[in-house]
Amino acid sequence: MSGEDLFLKQIFGKNQRTGFYVDIGCNNPIQKSNTSKLYIKGWNGICVDGNATLVKKFRKIRKRDITLHAIVSDQKKEMTFYQDRKAHEYSSVDPELGARLRSTSNDLVEMRMISTTLEEIFDRYLDNRKIDLLCVDVEHHDLQVLKGNNFDKYRPRIICVEFDGSLGQLADSALNIFLTGVNYEVLAFCSPNAYYIDKLA
Repeated sequence: MSGEDLFLKQIFGKNQRTGFYVDIGCNNPIQKSNTSKLYIKGWNGICVDGNATLVKKFRKIRKRDITLHAIVSDQKKEMTFYQDRKAHEYSSVDPELGARLRSTSNDLVEMRMISTTLEEIFDRYLDNRKIDLLCVDVEHHDLQVLKGNNFDKYRPRIICVEFDGSLGQLADSALNIFLTGVNYEVLAFCSPNAYYIDKLA
């Protein structure tokens, strides 16, 4: 956690007791979770991770959430998921990061999985609910995850996305160019996360 819960508290206000989030790369149901405090408040949502062990924990602890064992990308395709069994937060489908993990970690497991997309997840599970918050933290694959959404159909009010760079690098980044192109604007930045708000809401 990098103070995400404090930023989200400021954005949504301490008195918003219900809401709906989507957490891609949800990791652990309590520790290092962007949405755990929202869940405790009374929120619920859709949580997705490629690590089956963490998904099992989610389903046991956060029973109001829809928890999916999946990897998410810009299209449906076969991909390698590089899973660090100890440092779960470094797991990724990014080949460059996977190669780095392979050379430095003895706890790496590589699995072939068929990816899904945000649009496909929303088509199947959203059921006409509005998304108050979309969190994306998938280690170097965040932009591809966002590209897998149909922003004409599904528009989260707030997007919290990991950005591997400084505030000065954000404006010209592919991430910012994409999100501003679908009518989102920067609301806040606290490394390693950028927060965007829907300009059309």
